[in-house]
Amino acid sequence: MDEKINEILNALKKVIDPELGRDIVSLGMISDVKVCDGAVSFKFTLTTPACPIRDQLKKQAEEAVKALPWVESVKVVMDASVRTKTVIPERKVKGVKHVIAVVSGKGGVGKSTVAINLALALKSFNSKVGLLDGDVYGPTLSIMGKTQAPPLVNEEEKIVPPLYYGIPILSIGFMTNPDQAVVWRGPIVHTAYRQMLFDAEWGELDYLIVDLPPGTGDPLISITQLVQLSGSVLVTTPQDVSVSDVRRAANFLKKVNVPVLSVVENMSEFICPHCGKPSKLFSGSGGEILAKEFGIDEYIKIPFDPLISEYSEKGEPYFEKVKDSPSKDAFRKLAQKVASKISVIVNK
Repeated sequence: MDEKINEILNALKKVIDPELGRDIVSLGMISDVKVCDGAVSFKFTLTTPACPIRDQLKKQAEEAVKALPWVESVKVVMDASVRTKTVIPERKVKGVKHVIAVVSGKGGVGKSTVAINLALALKSFNSKVGLLDGDVYGPTLSIMGKTQAPPLVNEEEKIVPPLYYGIPILSIGFMTNPDQAVVWRGPIVHTAYRQMLFDAEWGELDYLIVDLPPGTGDPLISITQLVQLSGSVLVTTPQDVSVSDVRRAANFLKKVNVPVLSVVENMSEFICPHCGKPSKLFSGSGGEILAKEFGIDEYIKIPFDPLISEYSEKGEPYFEKVKDSPSKDAFRKLAQKVASKISVIVNK
């Protein structure tokens, strides 16, 4: 029996994860190998539920084992478990494997829209996701992510984030008057971040998405000091001025060893719902420029869709409400890119 299991494992070593560059056995993805006469079964655990090549890897594993002359049938049980690197305890958010910053250089580029739909897209792949509104000066996730109840405080005096379509979400906007200006200096912002990160019961999360305010001010500095970010998502629009601003934030993150996971060019074009023809809304090619500068092989273009704004104004999730659209497909692709890049960073 052991000899047959070794044969199966040797066959599976021929299956290489193209993104990680290693075979699935040495990566620890194969377990629970069982043999009953000519019937073989095993568990195949991917490094992220949002793996973009899930079906491809499963098929290759099945074919590799079926090629053994004595094998009559193969059953592959697919699973996923997001892995993480060791984090300094003082910078570890309890229960959270990866913290991802969504950043831009200027306001109005749709950064919060990207953050909330990225979170929902990751959740659609069965990832466990949380969402933190880091824009203390102009919180918008409290509007876009309206919840049925405010945050609560449990017996341990920990903040319990309310759920937004199954995603725990926290925003200063839940706790302040929406018409009152938040005039906070750096130390107060730092303290607010510390409380929302470490004094909250986030539960067990694969990814915590942090929607940061535009620019390179105190909030960006504070978040990099408090937690170990797994990476960032850069959001721009096509215009050169948008690229110029987000580049500063990206270069700061690069200095503190935060990798760029993906580049998003929001409102890249408008696709006519009648003829399907795309039309440019702005001049420039901001996403392509940033992607080349920061070594991203493929940037994500999110077409303009009036329904995104319509649902956001009502506090309803575009990703959940729209059955299918080019923009929804782009958010789904963004989630896969982000999850895949983190997997490569952790497992290489």
